[in-house]
Amino acid sequence: MNNVVITINEKVSNRSINNNATLSDVVNEILSESAHADQIISQICINGKALDVDQEDAIMPTRVGQFESIDFRLQSNIELAFEALQSCNAYIDNIVAQIAELTAAYQECRTEESQQLFAEVIEITDLFIQLVSRIQKTLRSHLQEKWQKPHSVSQLEIHLLSILKAIVPAKEKNDLIMLCDLLEYELVDNLKQWKIKALPELRSLRQACDSTIPSN
Repeated sequence: MNNVVITINEKVSNRSINNNATLSDVVNEILSESAHADQIISQICINGKALDVDQEDAIMPTRVGQFESIDFRLQSNIELAFEALQSCNAYIDNIVAQIAELTAAYQECRTEESQQLFAEVIEITDLFIQLVSRIQKTLRSHLQEKWQKPHSVSQLEIHLLSILKAIVPAKEKNDLIMLCDLLEYELVDNLKQWKIKALPELRSLRQACDSTIPSN
């Protein structure tokens, strides 16, 4: 067996590790003794390679002495929230691209394809709403009395929900002209405004939150 090198956020741990311990044992030890209360292990790298979720589950019973190195990435909820904020622009671009495909399918009378694309657009838009909601919940939890929802966020949330509400009857009536207008103009414009106004305002709260992020 190897004398495995354990690092936490790429810093070598001085903790004595029994090579016969399983990866699951080491994870539990790090969470109980090295992680702050609001931190989780967001990534595990073994021998320089990051594990995906399925790999993590399968490898947990393995004895750590079989590896040369293991790096655990510890992150707080607030760090994860700001990482998610950074990914929101690409997420919006994906929704907008899907909407373009959907409206093209409607215009070209590709009925079966448009049904599938419509379901996908609604699903990923709903996931975006849930993501932004979770990010705000985390920010509010950390800032507490200092938290104040940006006005642009409130406005765009209300507008986005009203658009989705209007889309439902248009779809039920098969009013393709109204449906395409709502998707191609109203929804796309709303999503672009998130990129221009709301998301930058949420990201600007990073400095206020930094003091709450513990260091290892």
